[in-house]
Amino acid sequence: MQFWGTVTVPYPSAQGTAEVVYTRALKPDGRVVQTPQENVIDMPTQITQEAPFYSDLKALRITVRGLEIGDTLEYQCRQHITKATAPGQFWYAYNFFESGIALDEQLQISVPHERYVKSVSPKVQPAISEQGPYRVYTWKTAHLQTKSDEKNAPTPDPEDVHPSVQITSFRSWDEIGMWFQSLFEPQIAVTPEIQAKADELSHGAKTDAEKIQAIYNFVSKFRYVGNAFGIGRYQPHAAPDVLTND
Repeated sequence: MQFWGTVTVPYPSAQGTAEVVYTRALKPDGRVVQTPQENVIDMPTQITQEAPFYSDLKALRITVRGLEIGDTLEYQCRQHITKATAPGQFWYAYNFFESGIALDEQLQISVPHERYVKSVSPKVQPAISEQGPYRVYTWKTAHLQTKSDEKNAPTPDPEDVHPSVQITSFRSWDEIGMWFQSLFEPQIAVTPEIQAKADELSHGAKTDAEKIQAIYNFVSKFRYVGNAFGIGRYQPHAAPDVLTND
């Protein structure tokens, strides 16, 4: 109960917004305690204060009102993505709640009829329906055991742990690689300034190994600070910018 007294909903603020539709505690006697919107705080996530990068990751923190042992907690949140990371493409991964009891958990994704998507969900298969111009995928599940009920369960191999649901509009890894290459190629271009620095560092070196070591000794001292805003999660800084920020 203490764990669910505060609900956190993370989202990338540079790509869209998030909202809490409702939060309520259902009492065994039928009473309903609503959590007001003023109990929802929009704040940076903890990781942005600890990791060596700048990030747009934020979180809605909901302080649940009136939650007690024996209650059922219901809440609904929406994320609105308004800026695509890869224009014309999307991907999404979701994990169902399994660390406690969940009486009803649903995930619904709508895509245009003509849009290709590939979905993978080993344990829960989606119900697929047609609603106007959209094809709607709906996953429904429940988790009726607590951690104490599962204490004797074997620890899974990390290689076998995957998200509950994965969905993407990319057709193949080759297509993903082409998109990724388009992000990297402009950033790693060797400019005259970079070539001049490499020549300076390797001057006097007699073998390729000595040249590599000299350049490595220089670049290994750089402190690279990531910029995890939108496309910055995938595209590195331009090489000339890194050189001037040493």
